[in-house]
Amino acid sequence: MNRFRIVLLTLLSLLLVVACSSKRSSVTGGLFPIVMHPDQWGYIDKSGTIVINPQFRDASFFFEDLAAASPDGKKFGYIDKSGNFVINPQFDEARPFSEGLAAVVIGPKLGFVDKTGKLVITPQFEPYRRELGTAVFSEGLAAVSTEENCGFIDKAGSFVINPQFKSCLPFYDSLAAVQVEDKWAFVDRTGKLVINPQFDRAFPFTSGLALVRSGGKYGYIDKSGQYKINPQFDTATPFSDEGIAGVRVGDRWGGIDTSGKLVINPQFNGNSLDGVDGRIVADILARDIGRVTFSEGLASVKVGDKCGYIDRSGHFVINPQFDLALPFIDGLALVAKGRGPDAELGWIDKTGKYVWKR
Repeated sequence: MNRFRIVLLTLLSLLLVVACSSKRSSVTGGLFPIVMHPDQWGYIDKSGTIVINPQFRDASFFFEDLAAASPDGKKFGYIDKSGNFVINPQFDEARPFSEGLAAVVIGPKLGFVDKTGKLVITPQFEPYRRELGTAVFSEGLAAVSTEENCGFIDKAGSFVINPQFKSCLPFYDSLAAVQVEDKWAFVDRTGKLVINPQFDRAFPFTSGLALVRSGGKYGYIDKSGQYKINPQFDTATPFSDEGIAGVRVGDRWGGIDTSGKLVINPQFNGNSLDGVDGRIVADILARDIGRVTFSEGLASVKVGDKCGYIDRSGHFVINPQFDLALPFIDGLALVAKGRGPDAELGWIDKTGKYVWKR
């Protein structure tokens, strides 16, 4: 896999974590990562001014005022908004801070540190799971993995819900999607099954509804487990904070509201990163890349082989011109023109104007 694709995957994974937050401005902290040749990461502010010079081999978004970064691509620590390490590079992997704690990998195991760098939960968990969003505290609990299963721990590192599931997603709206044998279900914070295992796939609750797959079709359930929108779509996205979900009808994407009514007629192609191994980009991420997933009032869509942005009425506000267009976060969106290491990568504002480009 070439370095450009790795860079995009890194940014896509970061954008997924950001997309799960309802406080996006506090997530970015007003700073946005940029990457220069050769593999030098720095940060711009919302105006596009470089505020932390490109100097890191790897870097992430700021979460709770700290960002994971590595000077050499081998050991990671955390920097502040001045670009200074406040937690020295010492970890094999460093994940975003959430609710005051961040998951770190030391050798073969994963633990958690606080903002002083103190290990508050000893490394003891398995670091690698297919599901993105694990090992991030949400609603006071974090999904973590043992050698065989996953469960949920509190901030003391004690299991509140014993490891018993094949896969776990974070808690949202007091429920978490979990895989029991070959079916997906939902549990509450005590570990009680409140929606029994019955789905081929399940996603977190957003806007009061959860996307599920059953019998090869996608629909939406409420918190009682009842279908509010029957399975009928070949592919779909979770609902955005703005109450619109992307759905594919035939070979075109449109949008529905929480009643299931089509509010954007199916007319768009998907806007995904072609050729990416599905084991690297999880199902949730694949659904969040430009498939009529609204963020800050706009959604990236694809017409033909170019991507642009539409508003809630389905009208283009930024015409299709990009080869990749990612969701808006705190007023800016990452876009790319061309492919490969020489692609033009940049951040645009909601008028389509570049504030920074490489």
